[in-house]
This record gives sequence, C-alpha cells and structure tokens, in this order.
Amino acid sequence: MAELFVQAGDVRLWSQALGDPAHPPVLPVMGANASAMGWPSTTPTACAPSPRP
Repeated sequence: MAELFVQAGDVRLWSQALGDPAHPPVLPVMGANASAMGWPSTTPTACAPSPRP
C-alpha cells in the first residue's frame, strides 16, 4: 500500500495505491468536504480487486 501527498495550490491531497498496478485505476472521490476517513473500511479493497489469474 503506497501513500502519496500532492500539493495543489492551498490544497493538500492524499492518495493510496492498492491492487495490481497493471489494472486500470479507480478514483473514488468523497465530496462535501469529507476526508477518506468517511469511507467504510471495506471500500478501498472492494475497489482494488485481487489480481486476475
């Protein structure tokens, strides 16, 4: 699991890389000034399925 912070003007964005890098990325976006802490704990792994055979 790789974490990355990106500065965009006055905003600091946090990202987390999960799953197989060979698969297309999924970017869930939480709105209403909520942080990633607002997602249920199962959401990230549900969006990053295990590698295909």
